[in-house]
Amino acid sequence: MEQLQERLERIGRQIEGLLAERGRLQRELEQARQRIWELEAQAEQQQEERNRQEESIKLLKLAKVLQPEGVDRKDIKLKINELVREIDRCIDMLNA
Repeated sequence: MEQLQERLERIGRQIEGLLAERGRLQRELEQARQRIWELEAQAEQQQEERNRQEESIKLLKLAKVLQPEGVDRKDIKLKINELVREIDRCIDMLNA
């Protein structure tokens, strides 16, 4: 009978140890998920910033190409405004 009691106590301690380990692993998993979420958000922000910079470069190149003499400045401004609106629509679609 004593052996049975000792076995039960040992099993009980093992169960407690396993439950403690499970809790620790769950906390680690939650921390890892949080870190993944943070990194994904950071990557998304960096991608958006990169896209904005690429569009700015395109606009600058376009402005440089369209700058020759004899070109109406009003037409250039209208084209740039159109491109900026298109960029804003793209950014809104990415944020949605």
